[in-house]
Amino acid sequence: MSAVSDITDETFLKKVALNDPENLVRKAAVENITDEVFLKEIALNDSHFWVRLTAVKNITDENFLKEIVLKYPDFSSACIEAINKITDEEFLKKITLNDAYYWNVRMSAVGKITDETFLKKFTIIASERDNLMKEVETTNNEVFLEEIVSNSSDQEIRWIAVKRITDENFLKKIAMNDLEVNTRAYAIEMITDETFLRKISTDDLSEYVRDKALEKIDTLKKEQVMNSWTPTNPQFASNMPLSALRRIFIFTSGDGKSVINCPVASGTIADTVGAPLNEFLGKVPFDIIAKTNICEQIEQTGQFPESGWIAMNKINEDETRKARNGLFKSCVRTFYNPNTNESGAAVILYQK
Repeated sequence: MSAVSDITDETFLKKVALNDPENLVRKAAVENITDEVFLKEIALNDSHFWVRLTAVKNITDENFLKEIVLKYPDFSSACIEAINKITDEEFLKKITLNDAYYWNVRMSAVGKITDETFLKKFTIIASERDNLMKEVETTNNEVFLEEIVSNSSDQEIRWIAVKRITDENFLKKIAMNDLEVNTRAYAIEMITDETFLRKISTDDLSEYVRDKALEKIDTLKKEQVMNSWTPTNPQFASNMPLSALRRIFIFTSGDGKSVINCPVASGTIADTVGAPLNEFLGKVPFDIIAKTNICEQIEQTGQFPESGWIAMNKINEDETRKARNGLFKSCVRTFYNPNTNESGAAVILYQK
């Protein structure tokens, strides 16, 4: 990609821009092309939005830029890039008043308008929109929310509404039939019918929506595992979300080779994290520090010893510093296996 960025031969760059399978390589080629006729073709036809956006950035033809804005109302980055180079205030006024465009696009357009009478009118529209958004964010009236999703042309308000609806039959209709990709994706986040989600994951025309359906299926499976798991010692719980877990240091009096398989050590860690071990083993770093007497030191002094901090610092200086300075939450749990006489401590770090 860096090699493409250094090339100035436009004939070669055009071949790359048209034929290379890698989006980033095509993007790098387009960055160095000045032929606006060619760039217009890329802006309209390339399969990836990064490449199309890069082409738009290099185009100055205002009539063509208007065409981009009209053709791709949901491609906000390209719309804003084009609007920044459009001077026709009457055109910009139409975009500002059109609910089909995202609010940031409309605000980019209004920022270029100097007509004071129009700006006063738009201020009223913006205020009314703010009031509607607040109502959608707070109401529990699902009939009202469904009405917004079904009939509003303001996509961002529709997104808020669809995320507050609980009627799965309505959400399924949106996930199957709505023309707007993000609205379908938000509906999928609220659906729990795995059979339906599997159908979406194979049938939806959007890769983004298909991926969202697969993510939701994975989330549901994890929730099923969590719901079926019961901690042995619930009083060990850190009461922190699993998503905030960053690192686990395990100190052991043994050689460290089998500590993770020790039911007392692994059970203590699982009870603290609040999830079965297989939900986070391999997903966050586990560092084992063997042949230490940390457990005995903690029991004797009631404090985590300086030698422990030093050992952790040798493994990861940055995260140890954050733990010591209170930027991470640290949970320290000791364990003892009477069958093997192995003792130790787990230091579990969370992002606050």
